[in-house]
Amino acid sequence: MAFLYLGGLAFLVGAAVALLVASSWRRGWLLVWLGASLAAAFFAYEWSQASNGRDGRGCHDCQMFLGRYWQWYLVAFFAVVNWFWWSIGVALGGGARAMLTARRQLREQRGAA
Repeated sequence: MAFLYLGGLAFLVGAAVALLVASSWRRGWLLVWLGASLAAAFFAYEWSQASNGRDGRGCHDCQMFLGRYWQWYLVAFFAVVNWFWWSIGVALGGGARAMLTARRQLREQRGAA
């Protein structure tokens, strides 16, 4: 289960998406920014689910942050770690796509000669 929370799934999905979509370096950077947007959305979702102090859910280690009682630093840690591994996956997936495209073009050139 730690594999999922510490970026393993983000790495695999990022690599697969980049392998399918990242045909240029601009698309690769767009995918990296998509990962940052997903991390921000995760942070916002967790904030919306945190206790505002009126509903009775107790949290002994929580702090008040942005009007909610929650462990925001833990949520931020997981968001950043997953974004980091997403970006590594995008880089490797984009590199694999570039390598496969180059090999295909080389085969086509050798076949035409």
